[in-house]
Amino acid sequence: MTIPADTTPTTTFGQTLQIVSEGFATGLSDYTIGEPRVEPSGRALVEVTIATRQGTCIPGSFFALTDGGTKVENLDLSEPGILDESGQLIAGERRQGDIAFDVPPGSTVTKIVLYHGTINPPKAYWTA
Repeated sequence: MTIPADTTPTTTFGQTLQIVSEGFATGLSDYTIGEPRVEPSGRALVEVTIATRQGTCIPGSFFALTDGGTKVENLDLSEPGILDESGQLIAGERRQGDIAFDVPPGSTVTKIVLYHGTINPPKAYWTA
């Protein structure tokens, strides 16, 4: 059995990828994922910027992958500075803020994964 190569768009932390939204929201958005940083509490934060160029965009779901291979979903928080992931973005709209992850102590975030829908494959990867 031959497994096809993964063609998911991939770039490094701090870089921007254009993501096409399909389904409930159809559009084109620029996603920029910053370098992960760790708070004194141990929680990992990553700055995200989403700028919708055309149509509409639903922000999606973010996961972190650690150096130990642990996959962690971002925390659903309503705190100052946290990215507003609610609703849809319309053409011309830009949102910026942090996403947060509870990673195992001593772990480093090595990859951020963007999903649009739970049964769909990943839309993009940002790596160290």
